[in-house]
Amino acid sequence: MPAFVRVPSGYFIMGSELGRSHWDETPRRTVEIRMPFEIGVREVSVREFRAFRPDFAPDVDAQAELASPATGITWFDAVAYCDWLTAQTGIVHRLPTEAEWEYACRAGTESLFSSGDAPPRTGVANAWGIEGMHDGPLEWCADWYAAPDPKALIGPVGPAHGWARVIRGGSLDDEGRRHGRSLYAHSAGRSSMAPSFGLIREAATGRSDTHAEDESRPGLIGTWFASDQFERPQTLDVFDRMDNNWINDVARGARWSGRWRGRLIAPVTGQVRVRLEALPQGTLTLAGNEWKSVNGEPTDLTVTMREGEAMPLELTFIRDRSGETLLRASWSWEGGDWRVIASDSIAHRADDREAILALGAQRPPTPGAHRIGFRVVRAAAPATVKTPQDVPMAMRAVSPPSPDVRGPDPAWPYFRKRHLLPTPPENASGADIDALGLSPEFRGHNHCPALEVCPNGDLLVVLFSSENEYEPEVTFLATRLRLGADEWDAPSGFLGFAQSNNHAPLLYTDWRSGRLWFFWGSPRLEGGFPFQWATSDDSGATWSEIQFPIFEGQVGAHTRQPINSVLRDADGTMYLASDGNGGRSVLWATRNDGRTWFDTGGRTLGRHTTFALAADGRTMYGFGGKNSQIDGFMPVSTSSDGGRTWTHSKTPFPEVGGNQRPSAIRLRSGRLLVASDYQHIQKPQPDGVQMRGAFVAWSDDDGATWRFRSLPGAQPHENPAYHGGAATLGYSAMREGPDRVIHLVTTMNEPCLHFAFNEAWLTGNETEPAWTEAGVSPAYVVERPGSDGDRREVNVALPDGGRLRYELITFAGGITLRDGNEEWRDASGIVRLESSWVAGRRSGMERRRRANGSLESETEHVSDGRTTVRRFDENEVLVSESNWRGAHADGPARRWRDGRLISETNFSAGRRVDR
Repeated sequence: MPAFVRVPSGYFIMGSELGRSHWDETPRRTVEIRMPFEIGVREVSVREFRAFRPDFAPDVDAQAELASPATGITWFDAVAYCDWLTAQTGIVHRLPTEAEWEYACRAGTESLFSSGDAPPRTGVANAWGIEGMHDGPLEWCADWYAAPDPKALIGPVGPAHGWARVIRGGSLDDEGRRHGRSLYAHSAGRSSMAPSFGLIREAATGRSDTHAEDESRPGLIGTWFASDQFERPQTLDVFDRMDNNWINDVARGARWSGRWRGRLIAPVTGQVRVRLEALPQGTLTLAGNEWKSVNGEPTDLTVTMREGEAMPLELTFIRDRSGETLLRASWSWEGGDWRVIASDSIAHRADDREAILALGAQRPPTPGAHRIGFRVVRAAAPATVKTPQDVPMAMRAVSPPSPDVRGPDPAWPYFRKRHLLPTPPENASGADIDALGLSPEFRGHNHCPALEVCPNGDLLVVLFSSENEYEPEVTFLATRLRLGADEWDAPSGFLGFAQSNNHAPLLYTDWRSGRLWFFWGSPRLEGGFPFQWATSDDSGATWSEIQFPIFEGQVGAHTRQPINSVLRDADGTMYLASDGNGGRSVLWATRNDGRTWFDTGGRTLGRHTTFALAADGRTMYGFGGKNSQIDGFMPVSTSSDGGRTWTHSKTPFPEVGGNQRPSAIRLRSGRLLVASDYQHIQKPQPDGVQMRGAFVAWSDDDGATWRFRSLPGAQPHENPAYHGGAATLGYSAMREGPDRVIHLVTTMNEPCLHFAFNEAWLTGNETEPAWTEAGVSPAYVVERPGSDGDRREVNVALPDGGRLRYELITFAGGITLRDGNEEWRDASGIVRLESSWVAGRRSGMERRRRANGSLESETEHVSDGRTTVRRFDENEVLVSESNWRGAHADGPARRWRDGRLISETNFSAGRRVDR
């Protein structure tokens, strides 16, 4: 039974003013804890939790001390333990609310920590006798996570619904690239996590680091070190391809080293030449001989081999500076060409693994073996009513499918270019984002787009919003192009975990069922899974509980970052593209719609490979990925066995590098379509390539031959020095809708872009579209039809019980646009949105209201493309006003606090300017 301490009732100031990285702790507000309660002196221990669940173990390899905190359990398990205690004692036991947790942690203080501006020493209790709230494991709270309510509150208990539960006591991510680790554990620090996050007990998760002593396993086994001097060994690491680079590897950084060992299986009997290429430097030891390569210079040696012999092999690598990396081992015999040593020619045994463990390497954590625990409150739950869940704009007023809406006539060329995101936040500083009154969860680097056509005809895009890509504060940003709209919504937040690096979003519509899937990765999350996902059966209006994969069999080396492809083959197996390790890619697969998953086993050339199915519905093509090339051209990896093995050949597409991600899809017509760049971000173009910029290419014969078309309107990299100033797609994602319109979105250019076109444009010889001054193709120049039935009103019920009404009009050529008034009423009858449209663009005054009916914002749209946006607080007091021309801030931006003007900033074309 946990030990408890009594906490008195009282008032405290909740939250902090630590700035943008802690935006969800602001504003500070007065909270009353009206009833006293008892709280655990420390977290529930392993011994205490085993009294409830005798088979509990924090990790399958761990022999935890019984007095240690119980971690690695789900929120549901923590609640079940509390319910068990309640049943055992007849006294209510429960998780603390978030407000109770912070109140107990502060113990009457208003400083950063309960001990002042620095965290307390380990094991030192606060003034109320409570231990471990700053330096123990993280802790589950009862509440669903949401942005803080700014009002003074009595016993707040959070919203009624959500996707993640509040975590207190620190950041969920490992130390990696974050600094000031202790700061995340301050009294007001907040994180969040899906309640099902924890060790999965239903099936084995496929640990790959244990096997019988005489059993041979693929690849070399080793570890990397957190210095370039073989110091501070990290986790076990499988080196399973003899051609590796670690570009953008999130775990290692600019300076590190690695050591791997195993066996090389001799390919022939006789003399074999073995070559090593390493950048910056590395060594290879085989048959008592050592090769060393520095700065990429190849070194080779001849070794006498006997076919099938397993020869002891060791590799080392040192990265002592930033820049490109390479570690490649090749061989040649009987005068043949040099070939990279095949993956099935390297293996390791248990004694190799033990030798690496003896160096101090750590076993990889089991997915779900996190450091989240919990402590118990003994008291009746507060009687406070839960607040309504206020979902992001991208999930509001989402209409159901409308089967009678057509797209443009497929017989006529159609092409459209739009700006995807406004500037700011895109490519803007935090100060400029704040000056405009935009959400502080937005950051200036919005990247790695997920794109999908929803079953209702909307387009949905999700990107991560960051400063440096891998900090814990990375959030998701979403925007929606609604059916009949010719401009994207203002961006809003989306699913994700607070204070945990949210990364690599991927959207997929399964047209067989109408289900929309959202996948993403958490590359720095301690105990993280290869990916997680949620699904929606109403085009993204509502989402399922966030789920984590149960794997059948072994899980190979990987990076927790999905790419931009999901395939469903002719047998119904679904494949999810994700990064492997060492600059490669992998397909995860499920035959039962996500109940269980498996590693297909093979790895393609290139990081961020983009995939498409062959015409037979079974063969899979994996196009390139950055940092992969054959003679300077993008490779294509081909698999006819479900991704277990891949062969590689050269495409006519130039290789790509950092800040580049191609896209490939199979169109409904049967054509293969690839979108990419004519040039690497920094390298010279390969021989024979003269064109510059971005292109789309299609094939009518499953990739045997290709036809190219330059993509008009593509823009240079946000750093004009890259690509020699040529246009680029940056990171792209591409989808085709049922109306046969192809959609392509891009990042790493300024601004992010959306292209829409059909096959008639793709295969035709149309001249480049005209561009407006803003750099987009002009709005549709069409005549309104007469009163012949082409205009209609849509009045539909929404999943939440509300109603949405708007008008559509179909123009010549089959294009359907919003035109007329729009109104959204929620289930309680409150008018949450009222606006009007003219030919697909918003016009006049647009007003949005919160769930309680208070005015949230109003946007005044003027016919010349100018808009004025005003935002209001809960009391309908003006807090910000900004002016825009198209997608760029343009004009004065002002902010108020308590009715007092606190800032005024002038913008021109999205950039802050001096007056």
